[in-house]
Amino acid sequence: RFPTKDNSADAQKGLPTTIEETIKLADSGNVQAQLLLGYSYLYGENGLKADYAKAFEYYGKAALQNDPAGLNNLGSLYYGGIGVARNPAKAAILFAKAAELGDSEAAVNLGFMYISGNGAEKNKLLALDYFEKAAAEGNIIAKFMTGYAYYIGAERPQNYAKAAPLIKAAADAGIDEAQVVLADIYINGRGFPQNYN
Repeated sequence: RFPTKDNSADAQKGLPTTIEETIKLADSGNVQAQLLLGYSYLYGENGLKADYAKAFEYYGKAALQNDPAGLNNLGSLYYGGIGVARNPAKAAILFAKAAELGDSEAAVNLGFMYISGNGAEKNKLLALDYFEKAAAEGNIIAKFMTGYAYYIGAERPQNYAKAAPLIKAAADAGIDEAQVVLADIYINGRGFPQNYN
């Protein structure tokens, strides 16, 4: 999973309008400026050319301040080997720390690592724990993963009543796989009343 940028007005409130000023602010320790520069260098946006080493540097600065988004995004770079040698084990450590601090994206990333066994020992039960935590925080991917686990009875007892609303939330958000499962839910009346329409 790749780092994401918070586009909300609050995330960019108080940031300078020029890149030079943003760099100065980031180098003085401003986390929001560091995150913006990490993203800008990663994707070559906001007047900057893509520079993975610089993206790694600025996400690293945010991570050193225990910023959850900075930790998650730095973990993503380690996982993908972007701007740094690929190191899934280091990524798992960073995702775990970010998840502890409440970053739902990091919890999802860590959940997938526990499913795949790439960077963390395979542990589907622990993966589902992380998906449930992120789902409770509103993460759509986590809602689908948790709902689907209840739907098929994987690592949790099968429970259509718990599964259906989680899968519907993911389907309503545009997750293709969730839409397919939701159709099955309505066809068979599992968790919601049968409804062929």
